[in-house]
Amino acid sequence: MTTNDHLNEVKGSESRLSSSAGSSTIGELVAKITAQISAIVRSEIKFAVLQGKAKVSKLGAGAALFAVAGIIGLYLLGMLLLAAVHAFALLVPMWGAYLIVSGILLLVMLILVLVGVKLFKASAEHRPNPTHGFKKDIDAVKKGIGK
Repeated sequence: MTTNDHLNEVKGSESRLSSSAGSSTIGELVAKITAQISAIVRSEIKFAVLQGKAKVSKLGAGAALFAVAGIIGLYLLGMLLLAAVHAFALLVPMWGAYLIVSGILLLVMLILVLVGVKLFKASAEHRPNPTHGFKKDIDAVKKGIGK
């Protein structure tokens, strides 16, 4: 359910409330209002769940990239240690090749961390805020009653 679907559902509830107010008894109106409020609460809960799922999926992708960066960091540590061993043991230029490979792994790790940070920041737009929808619903009911 998108935000537009949610707003259309609230507007539909408002129009049903105002159109049926002219020909119903008070008991029927109370029953209709109760049913509509129940439907609004259920739709708000569904909407909050969808927002939460979107946030969790973004956080999961960011966490996975951080995990991959950590694994590559372990490989980097192994390469640096191996390069240091070869540098001191052999005293030949072969260690330079190991350092170049380690530098490439470092660049890959940094790119993954930056993408992970970007995904974590993008998850902030999917923050569940059910009170915002309830406020709109209450305003719609007040507007419908005021007519």
